[in-house]
Order: sequence, then structure tokens, then C-alpha cells
Amino acid sequence: MSGFKWADLPEFEQRNYLFRWFWSEIREEGEVNLVNILKEHPPLALLIPEVVKDIAELLCVEADEVEKHIVR
Repeated sequence: MSGFKWADLPEFEQRNYLFRWFWSEIREEGEVNLVNILKEHPPLALLIPEVVKDIAELLCVEADEVEKHIVR
């Protein structure tokens, strides 16, 4: 059996997975600190920037703070 390949997932599933992952990280930290999560896991922010922006909007995080970690 071949290994899991992120690119093989449809975009909807990628978005859903990332959204759930970010929320679980936020809950584990016990605080809402999306910027710290992006600093710790920068490759995730590059996968689907729209997911990160959606979460930032839900958390009322300043867009430019998040944008710094998405755009490389």
C-alpha cells in the first residue's frame, strides 16, 4: 500500500483537515493564539492560506498579523 499523499486529497478535504487541525491546536494551547501556531508550524500556513485567513477572521485576529506568516 502506498503512503498518504496530501496532494491526492481533494481541496475540500484538505481545507477540512487543516481547519480541524488549527482548531485542535488552539484548544490545546488553552488560548486563542493563531499567530503563535503559525510561527510554530509555518509549512501548514502555506498549504491553503484561505483556511488560515478564515480562522483568523473567526478569531478576530488582525489580518496583517496573519498575513506576515502566510506570505513568504
